[in-house]
Amino acid sequence: TRQAAASPSPHRRVGVGSSRARAMRLAARPGRSRAAASLLLLTLGCFFARARGDFHRGDLIASSRRAQFHGQRTQWHDLLARHCPSFGEDRVVAIALPKPLELKDTDDYKLALAFDHDRHLTGWLTLIDEKSRATIEAHVAAVAERRRRAHAKKVSQKHIDKSSFDVERDFDKHPPYVPMVHVRFSRGEGGVINNVDAKVVPVAQTYVRTHRQLVREFHNNTVWPKHVLIRYTWDTQLEVDEDTGVATTLLVFACAFFVASFAAGRGAR
Repeated sequence: TRQAAASPSPHRRVGVGSSRARAMRLAARPGRSRAAASLLLLTLGCFFARARGDFHRGDLIASSRRAQFHGQRTQWHDLLARHCPSFGEDRVVAIALPKPLELKDTDDYKLALAFDHDRHLTGWLTLIDEKSRATIEAHVAAVAERRRRAHAKKVSQKHIDKSSFDVERDFDKHPPYVPMVHVRFSRGEGGVINNVDAKVVPVAQTYVRTHRQLVREFHNNTVWPKHVLIRYTWDTQLEVDEDTGVATTLLVFACAFFVASFAAGRGAR
């Protein structure tokens, strides 16, 4: 009898062990839930931080310009707000180029632009050079030749040279070459500027006819400041982002882990 009383019953030992295991499971259940919730919140934070963009549609992008001429380069100068591009919106602006103090009639004039606090820089864009000057001279000669042929009968085949070119009339009737800077932005879906490309293109003839003053001042060496047109256009890049894919995978995994932990906790309860 003493030996039976001293030795515990096997059923009693099993009951104590099962109670301890149940208590440990109950104690571990809140820890698993907190870990799942923390993982879910962390993944959501990373996902939305990645998805959040720097700009919204219509936001002004800080811009600046600098010039190169006569072997010299100016400092960067900030553009006015009305001359800066707006995120996601196409527009055309005209910025004034002040006359350099040491610029000669035979010097080239180049322009460089910077956007988003110098994160995106363009190369040197040639606005005035020997080629552009030759283009306007050829244009003047061609218009003069057309006038000579049109009035050949009245003037008895009298030769009309370049000096007969009427600036006020012939520039409007036959607009010459005027450069325009075309800046093309590539944006992502999340409000981020991916790339900036710029090149010099001729201004459309229809646009030149409506901006006669711009044409006259650009081809007059004595008139400064000159205004140059800048056209901003936007393209949206639809590309697969590896970082976003990884964040999405983590988000799905965290949601599945959270749901499984919650279901297991309810089943054990």
